[in-house]
Amino acid sequence: MIKFLILILISTSLFSSTKIDREFILNFSNPAIKDRFCNKNTKWFLERISKKKMSETSKFAVHLEAPYHPWTFGQVPAFNSRFGREKFGMLYQTWRFHVFSVVNNKVYDFSFNKKPLILSFTEYIKKMFIPKSKLMINGPSFRTRGMGPYFTKNHALDELKDFEFTIFKVDSNGKYKLFLDKVDYQKAKRALQ
Repeated sequence: MIKFLILILISTSLFSSTKIDREFILNFSNPAIKDRFCNKNTKWFLERISKKKMSETSKFAVHLEAPYHPWTFGQVPAFNSRFGREKFGMLYQTWRFHVFSVVNNKVYDFSFNKKPLILSFTEYIKKMFIPKSKLMINGPSFRTRGMGPYFTKNHALDELKDFEFTIFKVDSNGKYKLFLDKVDYQKAKRALQ
């Protein structure tokens, strides 16, 4: 009975979405998708939808870094990572960089969430890189900035300024071409909407 209900839920979500959404959902658990290979996973997905000639008006690969992030020592903090470890009710993980795709103003990220979830760029950033609750942080660099021992949602929103987005336009063959280099969150948001 439970399997039947899950099948109905998956099929209804598949029929109410676009071909690209369905491709992402169907391949979310594909063995080709690996932890810590976000660039390879993104490239695989973009090439796949290009080969299948799915209708897309805009297609981007986004490379994200946080070289000046104060408490992760230049790493990108993720709070809803599919492969992250459970910490404070969140799936926490850090990366030197992260890559995901934006197609037709929707983010497709195989490293995001335990189940396939497709969101707008702004919503994705909030769910992936902003913690749901405050985090206890032990570290001198965090406390010297006057933030105290907790990292909160407000701190994370403020720390978005430390993120650098490099955006590549993806052609019909799935090849990357530099579009914007090392821009802040606000410029990336405007470019990807």
